[in-house]
Amino acid sequence: MVPGLEPRDALERLRKFKEEFSVHKRKFDSYFSGETLFGLPHTSYPELKKTETEIELLDKLYILYSKVKDTISKWKDVPWTEITQEIDKMVEATEIYARDCARLPGSLKSW
Repeated sequence: MVPGLEPRDALERLRKFKEEFSVHKRKFDSYFSGETLFGLPHTSYPELKKTETEIELLDKLYILYSKVKDTISKWKDVPWTEITQEIDKMVEATEIYARDCARLPGSLKSW
């Protein structure tokens, strides 16, 4: 994690990193299959597993962030004359996002 990095930039970096990671993961899976095929002991790559876990956690966080930002940007376009008709939907969406935040894994919350 990079302190001071804008969330939209972080989303873009995460997307690129996920693509790079998928290449490494496919290689790992291929090597793992080869080790199994030839009866070799499996090589452990704890950093790979840790990275995969962190990517999954960050993906959950940034997906939620994107949903919230998109919703708020849509709300900015609602005319004031229609706010009373939309307020219930806004409250419901806010409650859903609060519930989604509460459901985030504990390890992500500690970040």
